[in-house]
Amino acid sequence: MFQRLLAENHRIHGVVASILGDAPILFQEMALVKPSFVGTEKPWHQDNAYFSVTPLDAILGVWIALDDAGVENGCMHVIPGGHEMGSLRHHHTSDCEILPGRIDSGQVRPVPVPAGGALFLRVAAAPDAAEPQPTTPPGPAIPLSGEMERD
Repeated sequence: MFQRLLAENHRIHGVVASILGDAPILFQEMALVKPSFVGTEKPWHQDNAYFSVTPLDAILGVWIALDDAGVENGCMHVIPGGHEMGSLRHHHTSDCEILPGRIDSGQVRPVPVPAGGALFLRVAAAPDAAEPQPTTPPGPAIPLSGEMERD
């Protein structure tokens, strides 16, 4: 599904190509469903804790909101410039997360994404997190995510 979207959406393809080159390879794709009042937060993590890729800037994540993803319904939170922090140590609880105390809450920024909007992240290195979805309106946050690597 994401491969088709990348091929057919010239705006997304243009951004990806400007960062990774003209022939990115699909590394992973997934759809995440965050229904209202169900589930937990996604703790602070770097995707490279789940898969080891070098160099860290070889992968670009494209997170597309199929519904509005706002602060009120658990949008993603990032640290501007966080991709420059390098690999951070993680530990395993119910999830894989960055060790407590490594994230400066004063630098954290929510990133609301309207339905159809996209967020581009250096996912291997950029720390990100999402809070639980506490409300019913404006609907579930359903991201379509694809991660591409250089050829």
